[in-house]
Formats: sequence, C-alpha cells, structure tokens
Amino acid sequence: MDHLFLLCLSFIFFGIWYIKPQWKIAVLPAIFSLVGSLWLGLEDSASYAEGIKHLSIDFILLSGLLFIFQLFKHLKWAVLLIFPLCSIFLFMHPNQKVSNSQKTGIEDHPEILLKFTDSKKALKILKAYSEYIVQHEMAFHPKDLDDTDLEEYYLIDLKENIDPYKFVKKLSSNKGVEWVEENQRVDVPELIETKISETNSPNEFNDPYVSQQWHIKSFNLSNMHEKLKSKNAKQHDVVIAILDTGIDSKHEDLASAYVSSGNKKSDTDVKGHGTHCAGIAAAVSNNNKGVASILPSNAKIKVMSIQVLNKYGFGTQETIIDGILKAADLKADVISLSLGGATSEKKERAYRAAVKYANKKGSIVIVAAGNSSRNAKNYSPANTKGVISVAAIDRNMKLASFSNTVEDLDMGIAAPGVDILSTFPNDQYKQFNGTSMATPFVAGMVGLLKSYFPKMTTEEAYEKITSGSVSASNDKTPIMLPDQIVDNF
Repeated sequence: MDHLFLLCLSFIFFGIWYIKPQWKIAVLPAIFSLVGSLWLGLEDSASYAEGIKHLSIDFILLSGLLFIFQLFKHLKWAVLLIFPLCSIFLFMHPNQKVSNSQKTGIEDHPEILLKFTDSKKALKILKAYSEYIVQHEMAFHPKDLDDTDLEEYYLIDLKENIDPYKFVKKLSSNKGVEWVEENQRVDVPELIETKISETNSPNEFNDPYVSQQWHIKSFNLSNMHEKLKSKNAKQHDVVIAILDTGIDSKHEDLASAYVSSGNKKSDTDVKGHGTHCAGIAAAVSNNNKGVASILPSNAKIKVMSIQVLNKYGFGTQETIIDGILKAADLKADVISLSLGGATSEKKERAYRAAVKYANKKGSIVIVAAGNSSRNAKNYSPANTKGVISVAAIDRNMKLASFSNTVEDLDMGIAAPGVDILSTFPNDQYKQFNGTSMATPFVAGMVGLLKSYFPKMTTEEAYEKITSGSVSASNDKTPIMLPDQIVDNF
C-alpha cells in the first residue's frame, strides 16, 4: 500500500463528502488516508525536497479533479465520476512509485561476482542457470590483461525474487566455478556536521579558516612545509586519486590542484563526501582562500576523482574494484578510499587482486579502517593485503571512540579524524568526523613523499610515515607525524 493508493482513497472519500455533505462520516477516513499518503510520499522519495515536489504535483492534479466535481455537483449521480477521475489521476501521475534503485542509483536486482575455471564451463553453467539470471557481463576492464585475471570475472544480475545467498551456495558446489560471492553494496556514513571552534593558536598560513583546523597546528604543518623548502630537493609530478562520490572540480580551494580523469560525472559531487576528502588531502595552502591541507603551496601534486559511489553515497564492491583498476590505469600515484564494509575471506580475494594490480602500476593504496568501533581485520578493503589502513584520532591524540582498530593489520596507522574542517561543494567548508577524514590526510602525506621518491613502494611508504611516530594514548596504533617524517627523509 503506497502513497498513491492512499491518495486515491482520500480523494474518493473527500469526493463523496463534497458531493453529499450530509455524509460527514466520510471525512474521517479521508483525513487518515491523506495523512498516510503524505507520510509514505515523503518516505518513498530520494530526498525531502523531491518528496515535497512530487506531492505538490499530486495535489495540483487532485485540485483539477475536484474542480470537475464542482461543475457536476448538481447531478444526482455525480458521485460516479470518482472512479473515472481516479483513473485519469493514475494515468497522469508523474511517477507512481519511487523504487529503491531510484533512491540509491543501484538496481533492485541482486548481483553476484563470479569467476569460472574456463570459458567453456562458463557458457555451460550460465545456460544451465539462465532461468535465475536477468543478464551477465564482464565485471572488470583492466587495461593490461597480463597483470591480472580480473578481466575473467563476471557480474551476474539475478531476478528480483532470487535469494543471492542461496544462489551463491548453489553455484559454489559447481566444479566449473572457481570463485563466487554476492556483489556487496557499500555506502559512506551519513555526514553529520560538527560544531566549528577556533583553535586559539597562531598559524603561519594565510588561509582564512586555518584557525579552525586544529590538526594543522597540532601537527606542525607550517614547520614541515618550511623544512621541505630548505631541503631544496627535486620534486616529481604526482596524482592522488580520490575514489568516492566525486569532487567539485570548480571549488575555489581545489580548482587549481584538480585534474580530471576524463569522466565529467566524477568532476561534480552532490553528496559532498568526496569533496571533503579531497580538501584534506590537497586543498591549496596559503592561497588566501578557505583551508590549508597537508600539502605545501609549491607541491607538484594534483588530485583526481574516480566516482565509485553515486550521489547518494551508494556503490558496490564491483564499482570500487573497477575504480581501483581505472585509477591505476590512469597512473595515479596514490589511491585513497574512504569507504568499506564488513568482510569475508572471498571479498579479500577480489580486493587483493585489484590492489596487486594497482601496486604493479606503481600506485599506493590508502584505505579507511571504518567507523564501527571494531577490529578492522573484519572490514574490506581495509584488511586487504598491500594497503595502508587508517584509524582516526581526536584532538587529544586518542583513538576516536567510533574508529575501528588497526593493530591486527600489516600496515595500520592513525591520523586526525575528529572535527576536521575541509572543502564542501559550492565553495562551502564543513566539519565532519570519521576515518574517512583521517584517510586523505595520510594519502596527502604519501603523495608528498612520492613526489620526492617516485619509485617508493607501499612498504617503503609505510616505513617512512611511521618513522618518528608516537602511539595513541589509549591504543598501540602509531600516529603519523608529518614534521618528524620530513626530518627522517
């Protein structure tokens, strides 16, 4: 029973009472139906604004129908007009139902990722299970086929009534199947803006909001920048790829540091999550605009967007892995992923193949640990072999209460992730919490190191960013200290 049915029901009862005023009993169900339709109409819409717009059109149509009632009110059997008018309303209705796929941009059909032992068995199995499948296609499209087998993976779109978990179990017992799992949906946490406060500490940056960035002062970034200048070392061009909801490429504090991936969709950001991460990693420091970042103003570093999550912050394991491959093929030096979800051993396999491909291309992958106050060893891609995983600390250098822990991972580190002010779409600046915010801080530092040591591997980068580190006061996780890292160049 959706809002459209209740709206028609309300129209019927109001219509009866309108033509027969003595039937006052019809008013009560009319009101209940109307309230119910408003509630469901807003709930079914992708946003509050869209819900209001949608319902407004409904009421304009209904007002026109009630006007027709007024014209025929004197007729004895005018009440019979209710039914053809309801039919007209249904026909003219702009959108009878907003499905989950419209809300998220992801199809309602369940999906699985699948790898067969060989092409002959693939065709045989796909034919045998065709009654369960809507369509199938190759999941990933790496540029260099010799460096991975990910081009052999299929994305299978199942019919809506098929339970993907049961289907995966059924396929797993087939000898022609090498690997199969659900294509997990991934979403970034809802951005909850926190209260901005001044640090009350002098800063050497001319960016107007730097006094509200506690981590800039606490981590001595201005001092680090001065040390880099004095070293007078040669820099190489570096690209940091942010795999997220997109980036507002025209933002005043990012535009001059932005390079497009060639996909215009990635150059905009409705959600804002990707733009916020980009500013932490690469907002232009000392440009008399907005905020400062970990990068000095003379850094030869660009930030690039690969959109793997839609405007509502939703994506899938397939979109993320494909994004890693695209970023690597575009020769990104650093790949930053402020996203993830609960894991299984099979998920690690797919992510591991993608990270291995990126590493072969020279990319270093940085991943958020997650915000569930749990052990990140159970979250992918944070637990993937070959990545640097990032936990979040607060102003007191303590592991944030929401942060997953990384002590059981091969390469775990902590960085500021509480009350982090950064760029937001349409030349705005907002403050948020999360390991999502800590990750690009580390990505920015690794990008800076890459500009001086272009052939640096992930393991070498981890060794450098943990040099001179201290442990969080409530955890053994090393905290990245940029100023100390520069001393140990």
